[in-house]
Parts: sequence; structure tokens; C-alpha cells
Amino acid sequence: MPPQPNCALVPTIQGNPDIAIIALPDGSDATLRVRRSARAKRVAIRILPNSFAAELVLPPKVSRRQGIKFASERAAWLQDHLARLPTPVPFADGAVFPFLDRPITIRRLDASIDSVRRDDDDLIVRIARRDLSAAVRGYLRDEARRELSVRAMDMSDRIGRPFRRLTVRDTHSRWGSCSWQGDLSFSWRLIFSPEWVLDYLVAHEVSHLVHMDHSASFWRLVEELGGKPDEARRWLRNNGPGLYRYGAVTAA
Repeated sequence: MPPQPNCALVPTIQGNPDIAIIALPDGSDATLRVRRSARAKRVAIRILPNSFAAELVLPPKVSRRQGIKFASERAAWLQDHLARLPTPVPFADGAVFPFLDRPITIRRLDASIDSVRRDDDDLIVRIARRDLSAAVRGYLRDEARRELSVRAMDMSDRIGRPFRRLTVRDTHSRWGSCSWQGDLSFSWRLIFSPEWVLDYLVAHEVSHLVHMDHSASFWRLVEELGGKPDEARRWLRNNGPGLYRYGAVTAA
């Protein structure tokens, strides 16, 4: 398909050469983050669900001009894929998000000391100097680590295989992992999912302390620990991408 006549690319935003805007066929604009990668084999456009923007990846020998031409010719594709992203829910006063699948509303209060706490269905955020979004994000990361750690310690005790440490990150390729050294890692965004989904993810990674594969024995252990593989994977397939909407903002 030939490029639309209005698909001109503006090479910079406020003097930043690593960000560009492409005009989409419907008249709206899309942000492209321009990144050069030594590992890339070809020019590519990646949708970044965590930032609700797109990334233009350039191999070492491809010029910026060539990359811009590539993006311009695929404006219709870009428009279609961006339209499929869930609506962002920034962490702001009055915003509602699921906490272990229970709706929670952010309530901001001015205060001399920063603090965040839950009060039934409200998240009370007292702010002195910190950014509200950063305060909420930090609180949720801590809560995710606590919820996941309690489950991991219980399950690892039950099978007699202790893990070395547990970390939470904002991962984009997987919800959890277990290293050969016995380190567990999870996405903190699982705090937005139902508790039985957390149970499955922890059961999955703790089971890898025994079976570093996905054999029949591994799946039996996952189910013994209380995981629901089929239901949880179905839930994550259908709802997982939407977890990135919470705390995200549309790129300007």
C-alpha cells in the first residue's frame, strides 16, 4: 500500500532527535521513539504497551532518513496497532485501578510528610514533595513484593526447596522467572491481577526450583501447589496487556 499523502514525519520533538511524530491517516499524531540497535538486523516498529507509544528501531547501517521512510510507509499499520492498546489510567487523584482485582480509588491529600496507605476501597496518598505517580508506583511495588514473597515462602517450604531471593521488576517479556541459582523474579504489575493468578505465577516459578523444564512432573507440581495453569494462562492472555495501562501516560 502506498503511503498516505498526509503521513509526513516530523523528525524531532522540542529539539530531541530521538523522538519523532508521524501523522496518521486519520489525522492524529503518533509518537515514535527512535533507537539505534547494534543487534537489530532490519528496521522495525515496536509497540510499547507500557508507555503507549511506538519505537522505531534502526540497525547500525540504516540511516535515520531510511527509518523515517519505513515508518511513513507503515502509518496505517501503526494507527491500527496503537488503536488496539487499552486506554491509559495514569496514577492521579480520583483514578481507579484494581488491587488484587478489587477496585481502589486514589485520594490525594496535601501533607508535610509523604505517606501512602489503603483505607478500605481508597488509597490515601499524602504528598509533601514526592510526585503522586511515583509514590503510588513505589507503594504498589512494595505490596507486590510482599504478596509474592508470602506465597513463595509458603510454597517453597512445602516442597523443601528454598529460593535465594525474590525481586520485582517492570518486565515486558515475561510475568515471572526462576534462575538456576534459585532467584525468583516477578512483574510488580501482577498486583493488579486476581489472587489466584498470583498463586499460579508463584506456583509456576517455585516449581522450577525442582524441575527446570515444563515436563509433566513440573505441571503436576504446579497444580499440587495450588496453581490453575489453564485458567490463569487464559486470564493473562486476555487481560495481561491491559495491566500496562495502570500508571501509564500517553506520550506527548
